[in-house]
Amino acid sequence: SGRSIQPTEAAQALLPLAREILNFSTRIEETMAALHGELSGNLQLGCSTTAGKYILPHLVARFRQLHPNVRVTVGICSPVAAIDQVCDGRAQLGVLSSEAACRDVEYRPFFEDRVVLIAPADHPWAKRKSVRPEELIGQPFIMREETAGSRRVMQTGLLQHDISIQDLDVVMELGNSEAISTAVEAGIGLSFISRIVARRAMQIGYLVEVPVEGLDLRRQLHMIRHSRRAQTRIQ
Repeated sequence: SGRSIQPTEAAQALLPLAREILNFSTRIEETMAALHGELSGNLQLGCSTTAGKYILPHLVARFRQLHPNVRVTVGICSPVAAIDQVCDGRAQLGVLSSEAACRDVEYRPFFEDRVVLIAPADHPWAKRKSVRPEELIGQPFIMREETAGSRRVMQTGLLQHDISIQDLDVVMELGNSEAISTAVEAGIGLSFISRIVARRAMQIGYLVEVPVEGLDLRRQLHMIRHSRRAQTRIQ
């Protein structure tokens, strides 16, 4: 249609079958290589931002040292997209913080992440041992988007102290934790983000972690796979 291409109805019906053919072809190649004692082939991972940027790269690097013939692709996407990729066979494994109702997906605990309150190093709270939850009300905050796992964890924790997002002075919303960290450094506001994301800036001295009394925010990251698909040796 002009310069764009759209799949026909027949193509949409063929697509999942074509993916299955490619998956089986890959498994045949990997199986034949395994018979010769080699671990080779491709591993596709679909994962959330924190896992994709701060956890998996180190693990993939060590895995590649052991198995240099394996090509690993890490696709950073939303939790919903990661589940879709595992369900339709585009990814063999996924790593995400939220669970979805999908009977064919198996979840296993992978990593526990801490979500903490951060402030710029020159903030009045920087030298305090802790703050009370009610002191957060009216403070300028920088937030992740509504679908972000860290924001959901924060909302759940604050509601236990009868505090909602509407009670905070949300001055900015950003879809990237690194951008939030930079905005907090610049003094625009406070934020709740993953400790892993803020760790480097805290080590340098640009940011500080401010404990909030009675608020312990943790989220469990899961590794997922399709339970009805045969696993490859790489998996």
